[in-house]
Amino acid sequence: DRWYDATGWCAYTSRGNTWADALATCLYTAAQAHLPGKRLRTDYTDADPDLEADFYILRHTTAPAVLTENFFMDSHPDCAFLLSPEDFVDMWQAYYEKVTDKDKNMLPL
Repeated sequence: DRWYDATGWCAYTSRGNTWADALATCLYTAAQAHLPGKRLRTDYTDADPDLEADFYILRHTTAPAVLTENFFMDSHPDCAFLLSPEDFVDMWQAYYEKVTDKDKNMLPL
């Protein structure tokens, strides 16, 4: 068995400026707070941290859609992180914090 070098966390949105960009930016903020020392893959060419792609699921939805990539099971350090109950809880705490935090006015809900 061979381990690979890919690592990190990232969020994808569809191309262009959408409400999903605001949600993705909030998720990046939470990831920075809850995943210290972990690689966060970003692309600031459009002034926000998310990566943009033409994934069908991102383009064909009525709600703001963000697709996250949560590390890699074929990377030994990432696999160990994902299998650690404490680390796994930290990662999901980042999602929970931002999705339930309506006081931040991240989206017009």
